[in-house]
Amino acid sequence: MKAKVKDSRPVLSIGMIVKNEEKKLKRCLDSLQPLMEQVACELIIVDTGSEDSTKDIAREYTDQIYDFEWINDFSAARNYGLDKSKGKWFLFVDADDVLKEPEELIKFLNNKRSAEKYRTGMLIYHSPLDEQESVVSRVWTNRLFLNGKGTRFKGKIHEIPEAYLPMYYFKETFLWHDGYLYETSEEAQQKKDRNNKLLESELEERPNDLRLISHYAATCPHEKRLDLLEHGREILLRKPNDYYMSDIYWRLSRVLVVEQKYEEAITLYEEYQRMTVGFDHVGEIEIALNTGGSYATLEKFDKAAEAYERYIYLYYEYQKGGILENDNMLVNSERISKSFLNSALERCAMCYDYMNKPFEAFEKLIEIDFTATEYINLPDDLTLALACAEKLNRFDLVCRLDDWIREQNTENIDLTPYKNGLIRLLCKAFWTEGQPEKALSDTQELTGELPNLFRLLSPDADWKELNENLQQDREYMRPYQALLLCCALRYHRDPSALLAAVGRESLSDAGNAISIFTPAPELTEMLLSWEPMPVVNEVLFRGWMAELQFRAFANCPEDQKLPLMHRMMEEFSWYVSHLYHPDLLVPDEEKLLALPSPHRFGYWAGLALDEERNGNHLQCVKYLRSAAKTCPEMAEAVKLMVQEVQENDPEYQRKKEQEQLAVKIKEVIEGLILNGNLESARSVLEQYELIAPGDPDIPALKAALIQEPSFTEA
Repeated sequence: MKAKVKDSRPVLSIGMIVKNEEKKLKRCLDSLQPLMEQVACELIIVDTGSEDSTKDIAREYTDQIYDFEWINDFSAARNYGLDKSKGKWFLFVDADDVLKEPEELIKFLNNKRSAEKYRTGMLIYHSPLDEQESVVSRVWTNRLFLNGKGTRFKGKIHEIPEAYLPMYYFKETFLWHDGYLYETSEEAQQKKDRNNKLLESELEERPNDLRLISHYAATCPHEKRLDLLEHGREILLRKPNDYYMSDIYWRLSRVLVVEQKYEEAITLYEEYQRMTVGFDHVGEIEIALNTGGSYATLEKFDKAAEAYERYIYLYYEYQKGGILENDNMLVNSERISKSFLNSALERCAMCYDYMNKPFEAFEKLIEIDFTATEYINLPDDLTLALACAEKLNRFDLVCRLDDWIREQNTENIDLTPYKNGLIRLLCKAFWTEGQPEKALSDTQELTGELPNLFRLLSPDADWKELNENLQQDREYMRPYQALLLCCALRYHRDPSALLAAVGRESLSDAGNAISIFTPAPELTEMLLSWEPMPVVNEVLFRGWMAELQFRAFANCPEDQKLPLMHRMMEEFSWYVSHLYHPDLLVPDEEKLLALPSPHRFGYWAGLALDEERNGNHLQCVKYLRSAAKTCPEMAEAVKLMVQEVQENDPEYQRKKEQEQLAVKIKEVIEGLILNGNLESARSVLEQYELIAPGDPDIPALKAALIQEPSFTEA
């Protein structure tokens, strides 16, 4: 729809210069339609040499299309269109702009008193620097001004009109610009080369022009940037509070950090703060962030935390709009985004952690907002936050942390490190005297899943609530099933509700978690004190118990190894006898090979236990050795059991005593021979041969008696 002028002089002239903009022009002009329909305006398009369908698209919206021969001067083209305009106000836009939230602008233009009160309208120029808009440049720019007051555009590139007071700052209407998002790197480089060429030619004429220095520093080769910005800094020291001061200082701050000149970056910030006393500037936001990083690299964590806190404060003040409206400088703000805020909060927390201020670190970490953008450092941040809560021994903070996580965008993030840390902390509290009571005290006023979990862990908890929680939020409760099973075993509760919700794989994971996070003495004591009870999925549960006992065996106290071995053999044998058909459970090696190794162990263990009860120790030992052979990982445990059986066998003890006596007699004989008491030695040897005729050492002792005289003679 073409612009309609409702009176002899339109309220607004919209000026554009274009060249080969067929891809984006229609989008721009469509965004102007609400403005053009509700405000008497004209649309003036100056074409500087299009070779595509740009002018055909423009004709659908306006008849005022003018050709202008390109002379490498954007201001010349802008002023050409400005000279064609008749509107009371002049608004200039680019083909890659989109007008957003135009209602405020429409209301402003239709109010006749606006022209009496203001000469310039400042709009936010919102330019994403990546597709996700995680990095955005937002700049107040004088895109609207009263026409016919002598205002002209200046500058061959990055042209701007003169801005006159008083100014109106639009809080809602803004221009969204994607001109810095390029389809190819070649396209980006071509535009940068074009801009740099124009800027360089102007700088040759006006080397002290801060506008040119500021814009050229944004795109010039890196090796030129430091000297260029230092030159701008020297000018600003003589001419402070220039419109481009803030921009030049934050760009210089960034370059110094890239060059690893951290002390100089810190000095620059101190200088900037002295020069801008009075109110906050947008440019300080990035300088504060860079300074925080500089202090942190130099391990001056207290100063780094101060700088990061300054960034965080300025970020929130900026979002409220106060800084933008009061800033009288160029207010480029590339690093005022959620991703940079998250980074500042994280780094600030790390500084507090280094300073041993866990509460301050915790508060910064849970201020991070991951809902707006994916943040890969989340697992590390959660682990640090959990460690801070643990240092403070504050279970209410643990609950706050858990609630915060549930609000975040964690769909594609591995939370395993955090979950493991949380379970370890909960297990520690569960096994430490007084800790469960403290957890309940800290969290009794809180609501949510984790406080409910703390209440379930108390000795007198009502487990009727457990089944409701499992049904309502089974996925959330899954990581804590190990702790709840531990609680059931410790307090002799019926684990049926848990077993009904736990699959075989999850049960195995729970056993692994219990064995890792439960102290070995407490785990052993718990397993030894557990008395079997009828439960849901009893076969599955008893098999799981046997596996848990096996895991615990390696680290349990030495004096508990043998009792635990007994329980383990009982559990394995019970499990195997109830899991398999009796026809499979026969002493037939070929049939037994169909069973997994641990289950074959359970079969032989059952036979060994039966023989032990019947007093047949020899057969018991035989079966135990078969058990060790079929399941080598049980060899150590079986060795202890064999030793116990043998020590309880009277026949074995008699043989052992005989062996010990034989050793002593042979030592006596050897001593007599060495001392030359041959007759006594011969007499003792003859008596010993009568009671131990088969001892293989007797021939050697006789030979020693025969050879001994020759030694004496020698």
